[in-house]
Amino acid sequence: RTAIMAALLEALLLCALPSITSAWTFREFMHGDWDLEGARGGVPLLARYSLDLADGGGLAGKYTEASRDDPSTTLREMVVRVDFDAGAGHQGSFRMGKSGADPAETEPVFDFDFEERNGGAAWLSESTWLGKSGGTIQFSVVGNDAFVLTHATVDAEGRPKLVHWAAKRSERAAATGNASKPKRSLLQRWGWYLGAAILVCAYRVSKDAPKAKPA
Repeated sequence: RTAIMAALLEALLLCALPSITSAWTFREFMHGDWDLEGARGGVPLLARYSLDLADGGGLAGKYTEASRDDPSTTLREMVVRVDFDAGAGHQGSFRMGKSGADPAETEPVFDFDFEERNGGAAWLSESTWLGKSGGTIQFSVVGNDAFVLTHATVDAEGRPKLVHWAAKRSERAAATGNASKPKRSLLQRWGWYLGAAILVCAYRVSKDAPKAKPA
């Protein structure tokens, strides 16, 4: 029953999304500045990716993270590099390193291989998180200017543990601002999509988790 519900939620998620251009590539999509909202350990966080075109056809830039309660204080800053497989705009490796490091010395944190879903309504990639915590990383492109990133692991008792981020393109937010309407957070705007993605990812992780042995 849980598997059926997960499949239905994923189908509903894809059907509800706006159409994305058929010439889509992850290189062009990710280029630029992105504002993210998420949480880790119950602490609300804000983050930003700033990525420019780099030598070799990839992307390079930085990632910064701050508390939502004190956005002026940077809690984490890392160097980012995105490499692409030869001749592919949607396959490659997402790499990160300590602030100030040479982008060439970054370590891969996950590989990506985006697949088109529902006639271009979304592009999805799911792979192994290569960092110490392991688990699964799901990157869901839900529009030309938004994505949802979910990192799913399991705790010592086999229960799903999720860290998720909702992101929007910074330029679009500035260009379409409307003072007559109350500003909604990223999670308010994309919460329905995020909830469906989380349920699907959590089901897959819990299904693959090792079963606890009886005492």
